[in-house]
Amino acid sequence: MKLDIPPTPPEEVGFPDFVGWFHSNILIPYPLYIITTVDEQGIPNAQPNTWGLPFGDTFGQFFIFYDWASHHTVQNVIATKEFVINVPSEDQASQAMRTVAHYPRGVDEIAASGLTAIPSMAVKAPRIEECKAHFECRLCWTKETHPRGQDDAGVLVLGEIVAASGDEDILPGTSPEKVASMK
Repeated sequence: MKLDIPPTPPEEVGFPDFVGWFHSNILIPYPLYIITTVDEQGIPNAQPNTWGLPFGDTFGQFFIFYDWASHHTVQNVIATKEFVINVPSEDQASQAMRTVAHYPRGVDEIAASGLTAIPSMAVKAPRIEECKAHFECRLCWTKETHPRGQDDAGVLVLGEIVAASGDEDILPGTSPEKVASMK
């Protein structure tokens, strides 16, 4: 039997409680990514995100994700026009989630989370060594979606993948074999 789910929470469920409502009623499990950026001074930022997806064809490969305008990630992407999508394995999920902490500006969030930054091949934002795969992206556009509060809005971010890398143990094989090796 199929159940109808309203796309928005009931009126009495306000922010921040609507986040829990949304996660328990709308979302299905998605892959976990760690988005890395640098600010205008070159200080690394890291944020876990599950609202993203790679796509493309022979004309280009892209990555799109959703975030809030108030987050350092979106602010850094807009300022520097670059970001990296880092893909952790299942056994790295708890370590990856350390990046969810709200660090003040000027803190290297990769190091503060106990992860290791390594240089990227094509962009200034670093890759995370512990992650299994990386998509280095240059910003194509951002699109504000709707306000979350008085001074905040949701933002879609689209980047073109300009370089990619991965651990050699996850690269060979079919798609199901690659998923199995990532756990």
